[in-house]
Amino acid sequence: MTFKKIKLLIAALALGGTVAAAPVAHAETLTVGTTAQTYPTSYKKGDKLTGFDIAVTKAVAKEMDDKVKFKVVGDIPSLFGELDKGSIDTIANSVTVLPERQKKYNFSPVYSYYPAQIAVKKDSKYKTVKDLEGKTVSATVGSSNIDLLKKYDAKIKIKKYDDRNAIFTDANNGTVAGVLNQRQFLEETIKKQNLDLRILKGVVGWNKSAFPFAKNSQAQAKQKKFDKALRKLQKDGTLSKLSKKYYNGEDVTKKSISNDYAKNNGGIEMDFPYMLKVFPEIGKYVPVTLLMAVSAMILAIIVAAILSIGQHHKTSRWLVDFYVLI
Repeated sequence: MTFKKIKLLIAALALGGTVAAAPVAHAETLTVGTTAQTYPTSYKKGDKLTGFDIAVTKAVAKEMDDKVKFKVVGDIPSLFGELDKGSIDTIANSVTVLPERQKKYNFSPVYSYYPAQIAVKKDSKYKTVKDLEGKTVSATVGSSNIDLLKKYDAKIKIKKYDDRNAIFTDANNGTVAGVLNQRQFLEETIKKQNLDLRILKGVVGWNKSAFPFAKNSQAQAKQKKFDKALRKLQKDGTLSKLSKKYYNGEDVTKKSISNDYAKNNGGIEMDFPYMLKVFPEIGKYVPVTLLMAVSAMILAIIVAAILSIGQHHKTSRWLVDFYVLI
């Protein structure tokens, strides 16, 4: 080996040692706000914070190779206040994507869907949401369900509460006619607290949940990494598995009414307000559909007449017999 080659080898080894000694990049910390009051999305089991959104956030952070730190704040408006101050990076609390929120925040891909519904006393006379017109229902301050109900039926009054438990207590003791919330949350709370409530047929609207981020360069860089990890977990079925774990086998990552709910409520009720909205669109296609039907009827009569005449002529009888045969 020549002296030149020996020098090159020594240089290569030295460089390799330098690379090996280079410091390893430390994982970043994702700070996430949550209420810890929304069962089974975000709640406390003993001293441990758990729930579907908590599990999703942990899975995303793991995929990002980042650490995650949760900050518990009492309600949604306060959580957005923390996001505005920059004390948290995002919110894990089934935050609904709304037009007014989109003006101020960037959102991750939608990862869960929740139908907004109303629960009433079991022995009440109410059968559908429309029966509550002129009555008052309870809802949590800042809830997206309030906007959905106002659009669905503005004749139903809404009493807003800061205390999440109070909305159920007052509905259960008859202070208000019903309680408005996401159907899964209604089901789980009624079951967990053994409340004398039942869920009315009829979906007020759909909540599409996503993770909100501030609109600044630092937040956008973190969100890009977050969104990539979230999409991967959606694609590989991780989010679906987590949903079934926390929602008794139901997959909230897809927009649908659970089979159990449909079975217990005599099937899925048609969304009549939606039908009324699309009815004008249906009307556009009625004339052409009727024209096609009438044309088909006239053609059928002509063909029948030709076959009837042909049956009496020897030269064409074979053709009639063949047509009848096929």
